[in-house]
Amino acid sequence: MLNINSKAGYSVDSSFFIQLKNNVPINHYPSVWNKIKDYIDSGRFISPQPVYDELMKRSDDLNKWLSKNKDTMFTPIDDLLELTKQISKDYSDLIESTSDTEVADPYVIALAIKARRNVLTIESKLGKVNIPYVCDQMNVPCVKKLGEFYVVENWNI
Repeated sequence: MLNINSKAGYSVDSSFFIQLKNNVPINHYPSVWNKIKDYIDSGRFISPQPVYDELMKRSDDLNKWLSKNKDTMFTPIDDLLELTKQISKDYSDLIESTSDTEVADPYVIALAIKARRNVLTIESKLGKVNIPYVCDQMNVPCVKKLGEFYVVENWNI
């Protein structure tokens, strides 16, 4: 793990929201989700539009919650296209040709680089080219676990 600067904010991957919802359900832990909303409202959490598109394929309370925050958190990708293409070329295994759920991955990394942010993802696929692997290769700070995020942000839940 590279040195994480929590004040820099985060480019957030869909896996973070999915794992957070699975481990800290929205209806049971509203204080945690209010804190996440504060991060979104303050601009500390941003994501590229493809992350929103991935998450909207779901039909659950996370989908509904994120829909309310679409305009605040999710950014257009126009400024990311060139860097995203380069990341996709250099790490072609980052996107599986049979999967449309990982299309956002190079955008998450590109946004972190362009906006000088940390990446926030919860990917645990061992032996695979994934966001943490690419971040390590490109020297992009990356938080890879929920518990790590809680420690970096000094959260007590």
